[in-house]
Amino acid sequence: MRILHDWLGRDNQWHDDISLYSVGWLQNGRSRNGALHFPGGARWMISAPDTPQGQEFLNRIAQGALSSPRTFGGMEIIETWGETTPDFTDFQQAARDATFNRTFWD
Repeated sequence: MRILHDWLGRDNQWHDDISLYSVGWLQNGRSRNGALHFPGGARWMISAPDTPQGQEFLNRIAQGALSSPRTFGGMEIIETWGETTPDFTDFQQAARDATFNRTFWD
């Protein structure tokens, strides 16, 4: 993911280290005539741990992407935004309380 390291800057603390971040698929593309097209633009999710270091990583990515918006295939970044981590408290409790006694292979 060279573009991420370009956005982070040379000799960044994340290069060649344990990667606690996650890079998702480029979304909203369509295949046409053997090529990918993004007529309505694309979305690309990059996530990191909910820690000060993770926030610093995401801030550096956003700053780098906006200051150097050209990416690949003629695409460029026009907007970045953050999303907060969902509260999974109720889901975790439900998962702990659930019991499964059905065998799904017969």
